[in-house]
Amino acid sequence: MKMYRNQFGIYKIELNNKIYVGSTIRPFKIRWKDHLNVLQQEKHHSQYLQNAYNRYGENTLKFSILEIVKNKEDCIFREQYYIDTLQPEYNICKIAGNCLGVKHTKETRKNMSEAHKNPSKEYRQKISERQIGRKLSEETKKRMSEAHKGRKHSEETRKKMSEAKKGKELSEEHKKKLSEGQKGRNAWNKGKKMTDIYRKKMSESHKGQIVSKETRQKMSERMKGNTYASTSK
Repeated sequence: MKMYRNQFGIYKIELNNKIYVGSTIRPFKIRWKDHLNVLQQEKHHSQYLQNAYNRYGENTLKFSILEIVKNKEDCIFREQYYIDTLQPEYNICKIAGNCLGVKHTKETRKNMSEAHKNPSKEYRQKISERQIGRKLSEETKKRMSEAHKGRKHSEETRKKMSEAKKGKELSEEHKKKLSEGQKGRNAWNKGKKMTDIYRKKMSESHKGQIVSKETRQKMSERMKGNTYASTSK
């Protein structure tokens, strides 16, 4: 593992296919040594990680950097993001904050949690800008994917997502990637029969919609060459 001098941020400790997520405002190398020292003395604040260390030993312990953070003030929010996303098994406290050496009140932890759940537009933009060019490891991507499986968005969240996409134009490169990704896949409704209620809802949702000339032309091009069985007798 490459240790970045004088850089700080979010890290994870892996042992026996389970992880611990933490943040540090000191260099990663120093924080890693801190963990090793308390584990060797059997005084680690995470009893789950301490028990695993006692059982499996230090040779199987792995430290890696999840994200380098530029502003110290952002460490807590980014740690909370990874705790919520990766669901680390060795973290006893699921609210970020203790790793900076500051004990937060119950009210402060609640405010931090709410701020993470409903971040401001400015904060979301800052986080988005920092993600540009970042590459996640395959292991991290897999854990994030597993964490999102089965998760259902509320009606309000779906509405916000829909509103956010309105008016956005995709680049030709992005359209091409989407098209390539769909090749060979079966349509979600293949072989399914639509109920009369569903057809009615679809019909209602399309009422009043104005299709541009360009869209009509594309639809016409896609339909060329399609043959349909005659239903008339």
